[in-house]
Amino acid sequence: MGLYGEVELGKSRGHTAVCSPVFVRPNLLCYVSGNCINAVDTGHFTPIERTVPEATVSAAESSSESGLRPQRLAGHISPETHNRIVVADAQISAFAVYARDGVVAYVESGSSKVKVAKWSISNGITTPMGELEAVQDLQILALTFSADGQYLAALGDLPSYQITIWNWRAQKAVANCSNDAPACSISFDPLDSKRLCTSGRGGVIKFWKLKVGFRKHLLLPTVGAEMPKQPIVESETPVNLLASLRFDTRSTVVEEHEPIKVVPLGHTWSPAHKVYCSSDDGCEIYLFDPETGACDIVVSTKRDVTFLEPMQLSSEQPEADKCPSGSMRCVAINAHGFIVGGQDGALRIVTSEGAASKVINVTGGVPISNIVVSPDFKQVIVEAQNTRIFLVNLQNERNLLVVNSDTHSIVAVGTYVLFNKSVTISANGLLQFWDIEKQTLMTRVATNSTPSCLAVSPISYLIGIGSTSGHVRIYDTSGIPEKPPRLVFRKRVHSGCVKKLSKEISIRVKLMFRECQVSFESGGRYMMSAAEDGHVFLYDVFEKFKVMGYLMIAGTFSGAMWNNEELDDKPAFLRLYVLSREEQQQSTLIYRFELPLDQELTCAGDEPMRISKSLYQQIVYKIEDHITDIAVLPSHLSAGRETFYLLTGERKLKVVMAPSNPTLVSDKILLGAPSSEYTDHQRSPALLSPSNTREWLLTWAPDGLITIRSLIEPERSIKLYAHDPHQGGVRDAIFSRDCRFIITAGGDGLLRRWDWRYSTGGRRVALEAAENAENLADERRPVADDITARLAEMFERTPVTDQSDSVHEDDLLDSLEKSKRPEVHTSSEKDTYRAQIESKVKGITEKLLRAMEKNETVPQLEQIDREEFIVDFEERDRLISEADAKIRGIRREIEEENLKKHVIRNRLKKECWDSMEVVGQSIKSFNKETMTNRLTEAPNYPIRHRSKAQLRWVEKMKRLRRVQIAVHNATRKKSVHEESAADEQHAEEGEAKKVVQTQSKNSELLYDPFELTTNERRRIQSVLLGEYILDIKTEFNARFNEMFKLKQDEIVKIEEKNDRINTILQQLQLQEAVYHPELDEDEVPTRIIEVLDSEVTCERFITAEERKRIEEKRRQEEERQRQQAEDNSRQRALMTMMGGKLEDRTEQDNKVELVKPEWMNKPKADMTDEERKLLKEFEKKMAIFKEEQEKYRKALETELRKLQSTIGEICDGFDTQLREFYRKKLATDQAIYQCELRMIKLAQAEFAIQRRLEDLRQEKTMYTNEIPEIKKELEKYREEYESALKRDKEIERLFKKEFHGSDFFYEALLRLFKRRDGGRVDKEEPAKAKEEDWNPFAAAERDQGISEADPPPLNQDVDMPEGLPLELWNKLVDLRDKKIATEQEVLTTSRKFNDMQTLVQNVLEESDRIRTESEKTANELAQFLEYKFQNTYNLDSLFNLKQGQVEVPQAPVVTDYSDALLIHRSAVERLNDSIVALGKAKVDALTEMKDYRKGIHALEWENKMFDYQAEDLVIRTRDIQLLRVTKQMQEYIRSGDEHKQATEIAALEKRAEYSQKAHLHKIEEKKKTVQRLQKKIREKVLENQALDTQLRELDSAVMERRNIHDVKLKRASETRRKDPLREIYTRRRLIDLAKSQAQDIAILREEVERLRLRTYPAFQV
Repeated sequence: MGLYGEVELGKSRGHTAVCSPVFVRPNLLCYVSGNCINAVDTGHFTPIERTVPEATVSAAESSSESGLRPQRLAGHISPETHNRIVVADAQISAFAVYARDGVVAYVESGSSKVKVAKWSISNGITTPMGELEAVQDLQILALTFSADGQYLAALGDLPSYQITIWNWRAQKAVANCSNDAPACSISFDPLDSKRLCTSGRGGVIKFWKLKVGFRKHLLLPTVGAEMPKQPIVESETPVNLLASLRFDTRSTVVEEHEPIKVVPLGHTWSPAHKVYCSSDDGCEIYLFDPETGACDIVVSTKRDVTFLEPMQLSSEQPEADKCPSGSMRCVAINAHGFIVGGQDGALRIVTSEGAASKVINVTGGVPISNIVVSPDFKQVIVEAQNTRIFLVNLQNERNLLVVNSDTHSIVAVGTYVLFNKSVTISANGLLQFWDIEKQTLMTRVATNSTPSCLAVSPISYLIGIGSTSGHVRIYDTSGIPEKPPRLVFRKRVHSGCVKKLSKEISIRVKLMFRECQVSFESGGRYMMSAAEDGHVFLYDVFEKFKVMGYLMIAGTFSGAMWNNEELDDKPAFLRLYVLSREEQQQSTLIYRFELPLDQELTCAGDEPMRISKSLYQQIVYKIEDHITDIAVLPSHLSAGRETFYLLTGERKLKVVMAPSNPTLVSDKILLGAPSSEYTDHQRSPALLSPSNTREWLLTWAPDGLITIRSLIEPERSIKLYAHDPHQGGVRDAIFSRDCRFIITAGGDGLLRRWDWRYSTGGRRVALEAAENAENLADERRPVADDITARLAEMFERTPVTDQSDSVHEDDLLDSLEKSKRPEVHTSSEKDTYRAQIESKVKGITEKLLRAMEKNETVPQLEQIDREEFIVDFEERDRLISEADAKIRGIRREIEEENLKKHVIRNRLKKECWDSMEVVGQSIKSFNKETMTNRLTEAPNYPIRHRSKAQLRWVEKMKRLRRVQIAVHNATRKKSVHEESAADEQHAEEGEAKKVVQTQSKNSELLYDPFELTTNERRRIQSVLLGEYILDIKTEFNARFNEMFKLKQDEIVKIEEKNDRINTILQQLQLQEAVYHPELDEDEVPTRIIEVLDSEVTCERFITAEERKRIEEKRRQEEERQRQQAEDNSRQRALMTMMGGKLEDRTEQDNKVELVKPEWMNKPKADMTDEERKLLKEFEKKMAIFKEEQEKYRKALETELRKLQSTIGEICDGFDTQLREFYRKKLATDQAIYQCELRMIKLAQAEFAIQRRLEDLRQEKTMYTNEIPEIKKELEKYREEYESALKRDKEIERLFKKEFHGSDFFYEALLRLFKRRDGGRVDKEEPAKAKEEDWNPFAAAERDQGISEADPPPLNQDVDMPEGLPLELWNKLVDLRDKKIATEQEVLTTSRKFNDMQTLVQNVLEESDRIRTESEKTANELAQFLEYKFQNTYNLDSLFNLKQGQVEVPQAPVVTDYSDALLIHRSAVERLNDSIVALGKAKVDALTEMKDYRKGIHALEWENKMFDYQAEDLVIRTRDIQLLRVTKQMQEYIRSGDEHKQATEIAALEKRAEYSQKAHLHKIEEKKKTVQRLQKKIREKVLENQALDTQLRELDSAVMERRNIHDVKLKRASETRRKDPLREIYTRRRLIDLAKSQAQDIAILREEVERLRLRTYPAFQV
């Protein structure tokens, strides 16, 4: 059997909250449901009497706490009235409806194409009209039609948030502009199709005005002002009303909290062309002026006063009428005020005084996300955050539930075989039953579970539910919908989540019932469940309704499948296929359990609840792939061979054939290559489900697609888009019992029914399938009734109570284990038994811990591995597997995060590092400045790489300038005056050029400032200045590199000094801080892109490859060291020549410590003469030794201070050079800034005026060309208008002609002919006025003539005059209809004609404006050119002036030199010369006076000096006369100082002779000591050789005993587990023996080492 035909969407239940619902008519609304748009007739609803329906407890509590009335629903709209009008190819992200023409525009997710279709409301047929393309953004977020239907506007998403406006009838984009900010809402002004507004998504609010042209329209934006930050005030704080009206709250509001910035959320238009906007916190409503963007607060929940225009302030406000915070997140308006909704789920009508005149609890506490007002402003669509849609009538406060949220979070779907119903289970445990034909909810029941799977019995009314906690429930649903389901089984069967409860006819649903034909007695009595614990439990669901036992599998369970086979050569049997994944080998095992139907399954005796292996046959297939689901082709379709349909982790459907006659072997049977493969999905995991007839295969995946494939002809398939892949795709799918429908549930919260669009033969086949399904159901109903009766009897005997699932509840196997324990009756016995068990467990734990602690203390040779203390190997394996899985997940997350960071790092490195020719770097001083307490820092100049095009352009400019210089030099010679002027100019700028001496030739190419008289020279000069700046930077960078190398050299010198300082400190045993200079991060910029090992705080993970590489490197290093140690010529030479030490002999002598012999400690009385002599010599040597040590210590301290001072001098010297270099850097910056200033001056030109003039010329040309075409269009519309007027007059004349003969009825017929209000003016005028009270735009629409309500037709029973023939009445009706049509045509053509006239007038005015502005701009350009010509040689030039040469008062920032004069130096010098001459004359006179006075003072000073000299001579004479002459003075006078020098020289010579003799004597003593030591060394060498021989013998004995011990241990390995105490005892004895021998060996080794050390002298440092 092939497919029935094509599949189409039948019903889609649920609302996708990607865009808001919209009204088509007051009683007709549309909303998005996935990839379709549903239309709902709100006039047909089912009344209900219920308070707080299916609302959560929290919602009800929130309503009561907030003071709201309980939610009251007047009824709900049946989903049968929800008709789809549009079905798209993907999720619909935005749509809009133009109700007057029945046009629907929608956009698919991820697309920028707007599809337009016309929907006929009468017959429901949708006809495509075309596509509109918006190519700027990735997708479109919002759509809207203008009120007159002329334009369609779209708001785009990233990257530019483009606004596009189309003339959708002509399918032409008329304007577009970037919003430049996030937004999610766009709307037209209802009274003006040329105004738009965008807001939302945390961005700014913008207002747009469409400037209409003939061919091109423009969008002119106005950005809304930032919303005022409304502070929170106390409720008792009085507020001044007048100050509030002026929005001056500084004097009246006391701030308690910091004002929070708010952003606009939703908006709505007012009749005054203003915009009201709500805030994201739901506390304020703001009023915006689209013309200026000004913003004011209108309503606030944080203040006591509300501002509206116009408004009447009320001094008394009832406290209950105040709106709570967060209640105004959504806003709309009608004639009675604001319609607001927010967090509390209540709908409020806020009046002009700010009070809530009506409060309606719509959602029962669920926050409101959007509000949409009907065209008559009497009804409101309320969209809740849980995707529910309510319809509220504002007149009578009637609340209707339009769309419920009962399809959200559906986990699994199942279908019945006995009747055409389906069942779903949600994540919150809600069990719902559905009518498949009508797609209506029959009933719902809440379960106390967290479900994970669901399945339905194929022969009864039983359903099974598995939970995440391992519980399994079985319900009897025979009484649905009249009676609730009855729980017949509940137990925690598994210790983990129930992954699958499976049945034969459905693979995806997770409970499994075996399908059975009526002819078999045992059919339909098994059910299985499987979970992560590896147990596959089987249940008897036919008679006993209990667990029969379990089957064991290895690996991770991933799927199961029943298959009922009946072969000719053997009785009927049942096969259970179970999938198990091998994580380590990346393969999947397929267990095939073959169960008999004629035997009862019993459990094995040794293992409780495990089914005896003798009752079933087991075959294990293996496939090298990750299989997610399985289906088995029946044997009658596969020619007796097992054929598997396998879904892999790579989203492929593989058809694999099993071996023909597999034998029962212990090994796994490897399956071969697949016979065919199909790829239908893009995301994993993909799942499958076969149909009841086993002829079709249904697959689905998170990519949102479902595929229907024929099992007989797998290449035939149908692929459908079912659910949004971005919200989880398809969660579950299943065929109905007759395969006429497909039910799918998705992560987007939709429940869908797919119908067949039958082909020619498909309808007949479908009817046959439905008839067969019904016959099969009739055959199975008696069996189902028997099962129901048995369940009723069992329920009466032992009713099953339900309770909430808990993971702490014992599973089935744990319960059996506990039941085997001794039965305890009383509570005291229970406590005693529990205490005994706890005591035993505690004792075993203590023993185990003591053994582990003792094992840590024993020697390493006696320790046993920690793994030998493990008791629970399964727990260990589980923990290891969990840890490995967690490690893999964390590693994958880290790799993804690292990959993101690598991409960002590479991008940053490419843009900020690789693009640089010279990277930014700086040099810092060693010490801080005393004045600033900061380090001196001198940076270099970063330079970017230049492209080849830039280099070619610069080279071209240079060549051009060189040619100009060559031509200039060849054609002109300088005059003497010019040369003197040039020399003077160079002299003035010489000091500035000395600062930066550039060796480049670019400075020679620069123009003289007085030569820049043309734009060409200015442009060339700008390029050359850039090159000159680059040369300056390059030269400075070269000096910078030299300075940086100097610092590195200084650091090397300091480190060399530090090495010597460390040595001295070590010898002096001092603890002093040593200064180690290091380069800063700014000095080594490469550290930014390098990661050092010290920066990695976490432990590095080393892979197996890296570990092997490190081990190989270590092995090579050891081999190199070993080879080097075998023949190390350097070490041998060092030992031979210098005794193995590189230290100075003097230092070694200073380190030698004299050791006082023991015999010298006895009293001197007990010593002999020889001993006293030796003691005296030792004391003398000790004194000399201490004196030498003191001298050496002082020399080291002197050297240490000298080194430290040297380091300080190095640092200070470098810092001085760096400060000088920093001054050069400042001078270089000055030169660069001067060049850049010259470039800025050169860039000033007339380009802006010329560009503006060119734009005006283009606009003028465009309007000049459009005016004739516009006039033609105007004439065309005038002709249409005149022809419409002519047809209207002809109809009036025809009426007079037809009815002029009927004088009796003429007046009455004429009134009926001209009447347009239906003849009920007097009666319906109040009602009409009342209706218009709800519409705030009614008055404005009447004034503008926008309202175009069709006149009601004539009523023959009411309006027809008595006695009027029916023929005349029909003529009257016909003529009246034609008259109405021509009036409408006249009105339409009149509007078009007026619009075109307006357009012509606007174009003419714009053309005149452009002509005037062009003339003005041309005049400005002429004036500028004249000014430019007059000031061609009025050039800008830069001068370097000394500080004293500038006499203008300096401003703090920028000095104004506009009124300053630059005076030539000669004038100043002449004035200075005259001043100097006058000053010189005065100075000469003063000098003459000074010289005369100086002579007088000199004579006075000489007189005083002579007086003092005479007095001094008298004093000296007196001292000489009184002086006493000593003997030493007399001797010194006679012979001088030569005798004393000879005496000192003789003493020194005697001391030198004595030192030489003492040195020779000391050498002789050392030689004797060396001979004695060599003799002792020879003796110890011989003794060591004997000990080495004895050690080798002991080692061989230990090895033999160890071998004996290993042999004994190997023999005792088999009995180790049976007698662990004996093994521990034996091991302990061996360890004690080995320990004693090890101690002996250690003692011998210590003795050998001690004897070896005695052969060498020990010197104390």
